[in-house]
Amino acid sequence: MNAERKVAHNGNGRHGWLEAMNTLRGGLPSNILLDEVLMQSEAWMPIMAQGYHGSWTREVLVHPAANGTFIRGKAVVDAFRDGAGRRWVFPASQIPEEAIGVRNVALVVNPHIVDVQRGRVTIIALPGAVTVLAPFMQQSGFGAVEPSTRLPLASNGNGFAEEGQKGHLYRIEGAGVRPMARYFILVDRGLIYASIGPDENLGGVKGGNHALGPGRTELENALGGAALLRK
Repeated sequence: MNAERKVAHNGNGRHGWLEAMNTLRGGLPSNILLDEVLMQSEAWMPIMAQGYHGSWTREVLVHPAANGTFIRGKAVVDAFRDGAGRRWVFPASQIPEEAIGVRNVALVVNPHIVDVQRGRVTIIALPGAVTVLAPFMQQSGFGAVEPSTRLPLASNGNGFAEEGQKGHLYRIEGAGVRPMARYFILVDRGLIYASIGPDENLGGVKGGNHALGPGRTELENALGGAALLRK
C-alpha cells in the first residue's frame, strides 16, 4: 500500500459518501470486502497503522421507519436532510415486490446511478442489485451476520442469532436511505454504522470486488496477505 494511492486522512482529505464515490478511482469497497478484512483477518491492523480512520461502504441501506413497511407506489425518503438540505430518496419502482407490505425488512442497494439534484439525492440500483434483508432490526443492536451482505439480522427466536458470527448495526428510528460506514479502530471494527449522515467527513479506502491480481486495490492487497494472518 503506497502513500500516493492512499486516501488522505486528515483535514480536507476526508469525504462525505458522495465525494468519496466520485473521488476514489475504482469505487468504494463493498461491506463484504470490508468485513472480510476487519473480521476475518488481521489485515486491518496495518491499514490502521497507515493512518486510515475508516471507510464508507459502496452499498446503501434502505428501510422504512421502525415497525413500518414499504408501501406500494411510495418512494422511501430518509427521515433527515443531509448537510446541504437535500432529501435522500429510493424510488418506489425499485422496491422488490416481495418486500412491499412486509414488516421487519430492509434493502441493501448497490448503486448504479446517484442522481444529485437541487434538494434531492436519488439512489438508483444496478439491475438485480437490491437484496432483501430479513428479519431486519427495528432498533440498533446485535444479530447473526447474513452471509450474502455481511449485515446482522434480528434474532428470530429460533437460535439463529447464536450461530455464526455476530455483528452490531446502528440504524436510525425513522425511514433510512443511508450509506454505511466501517471503522479501522479496534473497539469499532465489528460495528456497522447506518446512522451517520452521508456528508460526515469520514473518507474511504479504494476497493472493489476485482479478482486478486495486477492492479488490485489497497484492501485487496491487504486481503491477499491475510491468509497468513488468520487464526
